Amino acid sequence: MQSRELDIDVDYANTLIGIQESPETMVRLLKKMGLNSEVKDVKTLTVTVDAIRTDVLHPCDLAEDIGIAHNYNNSTDIKYSRER
Repeated sequence: MQSRELDIDVDYANTLIGIQESPETMVRLLKKMGLNSEVKDVKTLTVTVDAIRTDVLHPCDLAEDIGIAHNYNNSTDIKYSRER
């Protein structure tokens, strides 16, 4: 099995997740999720998806991984309630 490349539009990912991150930040977030990527141009990332990542089929799957990594980095934004 071989890896494949998948492009994602930075504005699409930001809109879908509800964040405003730069392409360079998204590259770092994807790296945390085990996905190598590079900035193709100011609005596009090229992501190398290993064959083992069968859950990554579409750009929305990449946006999901960006969102997961973003929330992990910003976990102080989560408000916990002590009420039960």
